[in-house]
Amino acid sequence: MKSRVTPFKRWDVEDNYDVIVIGSGIGGLTTASLLSRLAGMKVLVLEQHYEPGGFTHTFKRPGFEWDVGVHYIGGVHPKTMLGKLFDLITDGTLSWEDMGEVYDRAIVGDFSFDFRKGRKNLVADLKAAFPDEHDAIDAYFARVKEATQASGMFFLEKLLPPAISALIGGQVTANFDKIASKTTEEVLDGLTDNALLRAVLTTQWGDYGLPPSRSSFAMHAMVAAHYFYGAYYPVGGSSRIAESILPVIEEAGGKVLVRATVSSVLVENNTAVGVKMEDGREIRAPFIVSNAGASNTFEHLVPPSVRQKFGLTDVFRKVRPSAAHLCLYLGFDETADALGLERANLWITPDEELDHNIARSARESSAPLPVVYVSFPAAKDPDFTRKFPGKATVEAITNVRNMRWVAKWETPWKQRGNDF
Repeated sequence: MKSRVTPFKRWDVEDNYDVIVIGSGIGGLTTASLLSRLAGMKVLVLEQHYEPGGFTHTFKRPGFEWDVGVHYIGGVHPKTMLGKLFDLITDGTLSWEDMGEVYDRAIVGDFSFDFRKGRKNLVADLKAAFPDEHDAIDAYFARVKEATQASGMFFLEKLLPPAISALIGGQVTANFDKIASKTTEEVLDGLTDNALLRAVLTTQWGDYGLPPSRSSFAMHAMVAAHYFYGAYYPVGGSSRIAESILPVIEEAGGKVLVRATVSSVLVENNTAVGVKMEDGREIRAPFIVSNAGASNTFEHLVPPSVRQKFGLTDVFRKVRPSAAHLCLYLGFDETADALGLERANLWITPDEELDHNIARSARESSAPLPVVYVSFPAAKDPDFTRKFPGKATVEAITNVRNMRWVAKWETPWKQRGNDF
């Protein structure tokens, strides 16, 4: 069964859904799929964009297609928990392509290091590249293992009933909380003073959005370990993720609507009972789930009186925005093979001084880019040549710390001129 995306204005929505999900990112679609398959619920997913999937969707130009968020995923082979979860929410219709022996390549100045599939391979390669740092490398992997094991208890605590969590939750998560309170930089500084080794070990910081001086080591460890046994790419491109989930929702009587902008959540007696749409229509359901993000949900969708009553206003004043990014999408009238494109992602930095380079780029628009991530979807997707014969695509992403450099292009889409 192939699902067809339906615009909100073309759908006669009734109040006969068991659950309304706001936002069709992977969290919203996963929730909707699980409720549909495991609970038999009729779920309505409302997406304000013209395409469902959030960061899993793609965009096209004549003859080309690019990812906007999913560039690779670890741990999705059939025997893993994540692999089984994807099979469940897609009814086994989503296939993954192994990216091969090398999934990431760190390029720090003139130094290059390949992240090879397999934890033992990675340890051995690091020790060969840094022969004087064997103890530091062993200690690093021990810390990563400790953090990932502690994270299991952290997530387990989230499943406990509130009363039990209040009683023993702090004890259950104590070790994880201790690890999470340290930055990645603090942990690595305690292991080695080799700046190049630290730069290589934190190469993938762009996957979780904050540089070592600001990121929690717990987050770093979970992301690093996620790729220890290789990486995979969805066959057919990242848009196949949403395409594979939508039929599961629809088979249970649910629907995913696009161009469906929710203006507010309807709250009665401290309970969310529905949503009000941008056009004024109201849709009600017994359960409302927001996948629009905590900030958007509580600062924009939930009524101000509710935010104030539960003390949420002050909470979100303390939340700092993460870094922004600039993305360059390239299309070539040559195949990936003809261009010699590899599957491995490239993480390119000018030298080991990451935080210095980030700070400099925030001050000087002409400063060297602090990091550039390069991905090759045409090489990773075995179905690309069938869909786009004779073509290839490349994606390059960099970090932006000063929005003044791009503020002048805060204009309508496709109206930004040649300078842009």
